[in-house]
Amino acid sequence: MKVLFDTNVILDALTNRYDDSHYSERLIQYALIGKLQPYILSSQMTDIYYCLRKYIKNEDEKRKFINLLALVGSVKP
Repeated sequence: MKVLFDTNVILDALTNRYDDSHYSERLIQYALIGKLQPYILSSQMTDIYYCLRKYIKNEDEKRKFINLLALVGSVKP
């Protein structure tokens, strides 16, 4: 199933911003195991990076962001 992810789904999953972020995490998990095929708009990538830039401070966090891009088909890891 193809699914267009909202920007907030991505931000919630990566930052645990809210108590209900486990729903966003579950969507990411479904994408990782192939139960759904996630998509985002190209303009969302800049928005996501802008919001996440304060969280991306080391290589591990940068790798998570790159893996996210790979998951939605924007880049190859």
